[in-house]
Amino acid sequence: MRRYPDTLTAHQSLPCNTLGHDYFVGDIHGQYSHLMAQLDAAGFNPTIDRLIATGDMIDRGEENIEVLALLEHPWFYSVLGNHEIMLLEWLLGNAPHYYQMQVQNGGDWVAYVDDDVLMEYAQLLVQKCPLAYTIDTSQGQVGICHTDPLNNDWQAMQSLSIDAFNAELGSLWSRQRYHHTRMDRPVTRIANIDFVICGHVACEQPVWAANQVFIDTKFRGGALTVQTLANLLPNT
Repeated sequence: MRRYPDTLTAHQSLPCNTLGHDYFVGDIHGQYSHLMAQLDAAGFNPTIDRLIATGDMIDRGEENIEVLALLEHPWFYSVLGNHEIMLLEWLLGNAPHYYQMQVQNGGDWVAYVDDDVLMEYAQLLVQKCPLAYTIDTSQGQVGICHTDPLNNDWQAMQSLSIDAFNAELGSLWSRQRYHHTRMDRPVTRIANIDFVICGHVACEQPVWAANQVFIDTKFRGGALTVQTLANLLPNT
């Protein structure tokens, strides 16, 4: 019997940041030192700016605990990615086969961390990370989820009942819209939102699919994307 969705949040809203800038970062995957260097290069100011991540904070890199500890800072926000879900499923969800799935996908670090520490950070993930954020900005409303929004409609993300949550949710795993874009197949706009920022699919640079942009660039592009919305927008 799964225990953690009772406290998991499907959707949260963030008000407009009127003091500083909102920066968005793709899948961090345990690359804490690299992230800090990118934030310094971007001129990030933690007293007034916010950093919002697309999930997959953990696995594949070496500094996973350091990245998870960012959740303790008031300027850092992240949605859940499929790698966090794998961790939660075997630690809190009575689904031990997700342990092997995580280890096979860059999560072997968990074997070297004290169980109590892992449980502490699992609870922090549940408390701090929803499946989706809607953020008010001066350029419109921005949706953040790990990958393709359900039904290509942001209202489906905003109204998702946590009772309907399952670990195979499409907004955690789908690559359909990205692949259609890369094959020059048409993709529709995601309804009821101005822009959606996602990770999950490794790309060399940010890739737009209608009003959705994928920014998971560390693996293939060599650097995390850490950008404001204004800098992510395509030239028109």
